[in-house]
Amino acid sequence: LELILTAATSNIAADNLARRLKLLGIKVGRYGSRESVADDLRDISTAFLAEQAEGDDMNRGAKKRRRAWEQGYLKEQVDVACGTLISAGGDHLHDFQYPVLVLDEAGQATEPETIVALCQTSDNTRVVLVGGSLQALMCRAGAVVESQSQVFCDACARSHETLLPNRNPVREPKEW
Repeated sequence: LELILTAATSNIAADNLARRLKLLGIKVGRYGSRESVADDLRDISTAFLAEQAEGDDMNRGAKKRRRAWEQGYLKEQVDVACGTLISAGGDHLHDFQYPVLVLDEAGQATEPETIVALCQTSDNTRVVLVGGSLQALMCRAGAVVESQSQVFCDACARSHETLLPNRNPVREPKEW
């Protein structure tokens, strides 16, 4: 099974997603700096676990060993990697082929931070945009709409078309 990458707009959102996946029994790894991960998620924090395994020296060799340890951990121990859109650009995530990239809170994401996560994808990666329709409405204040879900779906699809012009987004709102 290939690693699924999830990215959220904030560390709190990434922590919440990782926490929920962990409760469901999914093998999840929370990537990002040690300081950005909630204390109750240290047992799945790649940075914290790498520091425990390889030490906390600040020299270049130690940092490389920790990054290599994180890559090995993600490759061998994890099915879903959770973090922020910006930390998805970390070099410890570059060597993977992601069949799916899930962008959590997509209605709140800016195009520049979304591009960071999208740089981790290939032409075969499915990009899933997740978020409540009210998030998109807040971004488009003043718009008169028939369906909040459709606004969200259309806004995400337009952003998707801008960022990935050669891919066709699905414009089907989903309610869960």
